[in-house]
Amino acid sequence: MSINYFKDLNKEKIEIKPINFWQALGLSFLFDIVLMFLNTPTDVFYSVLSEVGVDTYTDFWYIISTLLSCIYQFGTLLIIIVFINRNFHISNDISNSFEIRKRDYLVVSLLIISYIFITYGWFDYILFLIPTGDMFESAVEYFNSLPIVILVIETCVIAPIFEETLYRGILLKGLMNKYNSKKAIVYSALIFGIAHLNVPQGINAFLLGLILGTVFYYTKSIYLCMVMHFANNLLVNFVYYPTSEIWTTILFIIVPIVGIVLMILCFKILNLKERSKNKYL
Repeated sequence: MSINYFKDLNKEKIEIKPINFWQALGLSFLFDIVLMFLNTPTDVFYSVLSEVGVDTYTDFWYIISTLLSCIYQFGTLLIIIVFINRNFHISNDISNSFEIRKRDYLVVSLLIISYIFITYGWFDYILFLIPTGDMFESAVEYFNSLPIVILVIETCVIAPIFEETLYRGILLKGLMNKYNSKKAIVYSALIFGIAHLNVPQGINAFLLGLILGTVFYYTKSIYLCMVMHFANNLLVNFVYYPTSEIWTTILFIIVPIVGIVLMILCFKILNLKERSKNKYL
């Protein structure tokens, strides 16, 4: 198995066989199950350290845990690939010929900003009203306990890399080999939403997945999707709501409108459909 896994997958050198919706959903949960299984020895080891008086809530042990998490997720992705194809095949042919321009990385980041603008205020308010459940609350407590540097690494680096590789690079690609593009994108976004295991995050992840899936469909670039995912996870931490009722009302109207205009402009600049002609479609 090649260590250049992400590079090979991005260049479409790794074959992904057709999978249906239920298979893709099952593989999504299989990823979590395998990852949990691989993490069990580490959790036990940390428990033993705590029992003998070692403080595992230090930067050193957080770094060790983060590194192990990367290794486990990388290994789990390889297991998923083998589970789909039964064998791990890397072709020497590079079928991804979509020319990615440097400015595309900036434009897709602005595309995510436009999405955050569109959902600003009214949409976030509706999501806040939906119960999240104990699992979500536990996850929030865990992330709040992390040092800020580790939190940024886990949410803005590790999550975008491995989630985009799984949900776009593997599952969406497999769905695209089974269904037409629109159905595949919707299915992959739905699975991405379900995987978050709570309604508010699930709805947001579904909508975000539609945008990510569309970009991936035309570009076949998981790198662009990783940048978009990174931008979303980073920038949502800087969303500000004014205390003034007047300014709240004004911003709830203006910001989403600006977001719609910005999104239209970003898609126009990307010109995905025209640039992908005679390459994939």
